[in-house]
Amino acid sequence: LRVLVRAEPSIERLLFRLNNLLREDVHDGRFITLFLGSVDRAKGLFRNVGAGHTPPVLYRVRDGSTHLVPSNGPPLGIVGEAQFAAGSDLPLAPGDVLLLTSDGIIEATEPGGDQYGFPRLREAVARLAKGSARDVVEGVMGDVTAFAAVLTGWRVGPRDTDVDTPFDADWHEPGRKTVLGKSYPEGPDALRMVLQARRAKQEAAV
Repeated sequence: LRVLVRAEPSIERLLFRLNNLLREDVHDGRFITLFLGSVDRAKGLFRNVGAGHTPPVLYRVRDGSTHLVPSNGPPLGIVGEAQFAAGSDLPLAPGDVLLLTSDGIIEATEPGGDQYGFPRLREAVARLAKGSARDVVEGVMGDVTAFAAVLTGWRVGPRDTDVDTPFDADWHEPGRKTVLGKSYPEGPDALRMVLQARRAKQEAAV
């Protein structure tokens, strides 16, 4: 991809070539999803093309609305000679926010089986959009953290030395649990999103 970006000015043609290269190496039903865009800073335009990836969320500062940017192309590596069409050029104004994630965010699941989904993601982006890019990413992560499933059967407390936690957790602050850099009150809520936190932390990006 890095080589093709330097050699191919058309993002549609770039994905066409990348797909054909991957088709030679990707087998057994495997595939790759991708959302690729280029920004014309002088004109304030964002041109993009999708390959089966989760649609990004676009926040418009002028009216506080949120929209999903279509990602309609097929995943990479499945069909040779597949064509990829760029979406319409999106005007970006100062204060607009474009959040790219993957399905690890929208498919985060709470104990009842409900998924986080696009409506919650769009609401979170609208609520956080006035902050910095880091604020948006960390805020979405926190929202997913509060929503996602509790890992049942694990005791929570500063004396849980018998539990080998598969995530970054410590007890430096009395009465509170720190998970992935976020502080939570001591108790079961400290383990919210254990099933999704690490994956989502890696996938959320602006």
